[in-house]
Amino acid sequence: MLESISAYLASIGKPHPSLPSSSNPLVSPSQFVSVFEEGCNALNISSNPWAKAEDKGNDEVSSMPVFKQFIEKITKQGYFDACPDPSSAEHKERYAKALQKFTAKLEKKKSAKKASKEDAQAHAVELKNKGNACLNKQAFGDALEFYKQAIDACSDGPSSHIFYANAAASLIHLERYEEAAEMCALSIALKDDYSKSHTRLGYAKIQMNDPTSAITSLERALVLAPGNALATKHLSTARNMTSGLNVPSGGNGGGQPMGGGGGPGGGMAGKWSRLMWAFLFCLAFL
Repeated sequence: MLESISAYLASIGKPHPSLPSSSNPLVSPSQFVSVFEEGCNALNISSNPWAKAEDKGNDEVSSMPVFKQFIEKITKQGYFDACPDPSSAEHKERYAKALQKFTAKLEKKKSAKKASKEDAQAHAVELKNKGNACLNKQAFGDALEFYKQAIDACSDGPSSHIFYANAAASLIHLERYEEAAEMCALSIALKDDYSKSHTRLGYAKIQMNDPTSAITSLERALVLAPGNALATKHLSTARNMTSGLNVPSGGNGGGQPMGGGGGPGGGMAGKWSRLMWAFLFCLAFL
């Protein structure tokens, strides 16, 4: 410890208090690095602050099965023929070069993969926006196709839960409730705190005459989005269903795309009410 302190104090031009002043000459700037390294060596620490991180990275790469296969391959090709002894300095040097080359290629591949995934995500968002435009025009089949294409382009990206949820909405409009429930489940698997997925799942379950499951989904939706009018209305419908009230009959429960069961009747009034619900539902999209 005294040696390391002495080396450090000498490097900044100060004498060690426990040693004679004659034994502590000032260190010139040109000697600073060597003196600093001597102090680090005396303390058994690295003078390179990045050394540990670099060594850790190298250890991780060298332990990869694919790297071991790479070493076996270049060994068979004669890469180490001039220095077969693994303990020799030349062998270690060649091994280090091989590790460095492999790591560089690995990082390049990772960067390319990341860029490719980002491009796929951007393309998927464009497809989702086209789907939203179709939905606003009530072209539900076309909207569904665009959402499916978005899912195919990027099924597990940061916005993919929205693609599944919007596909579920299109399927609800098309009265394909079981498929809608499946899409909602996939959306929730990606992002459990997306309230719209739970709301749409609850509505699909109402139409599938499963009010108990609907209540679970809609209560979760209201935990995530307290006061949401649509989820509140569906929850009321589901609870009434358990009492034998407002049970949806024939398709989409009175024509409301995302409304509760027992919706408006037929005729012109029912038609305008259905259009109003469709308009309000479309406004809820991202």
